[in-house]
Amino acid sequence: AVPFAKISEAVKGLPNWKNRIVIDATNSPEPDLETLTSSETVSKALPGARIIKAFSSLYAPFIDGEVNGGKRVLFYAGDDLEAKSIVKGLFEQMGFYPVDLGSLAIGGKMMQYVGGPLSGEHFTQIEE
Repeated sequence: AVPFAKISEAVKGLPNWKNRIVIDATNSPEPDLETLTSSETVSKALPGARIIKAFSSLYAPFIDGEVNGGKRVLFYAGDDLEAKSIVKGLFEQMGFYPVDLGSLAIGGKMMQYVGGPLSGEHFTQIEE
């Protein structure tokens, strides 16, 4: 994970990502919710990668998965259905209750900090 402004510098000169899954937890410091989401921008910087946006809407103290009486909800989004299925399983193993918000354009916008309606929200899936 690198700050959003350092992504281009961090990946400069790296080869094609060849269908590797990348979990993007970045947030643009000055999001423009009228154009690309931060994850769509990351996707352009990582040719060949399958980008899944996750963790960007949770504040650091809440990235622990399980909570008393349930599991922490973890929102995620992506454009690759197979990659989303794989990371959903990973998130479940980590103790989260993953919720798929759809594409990077739609779900990413919902999680985008600042301005997305789910930015900074913390939900718990109550045990039944």
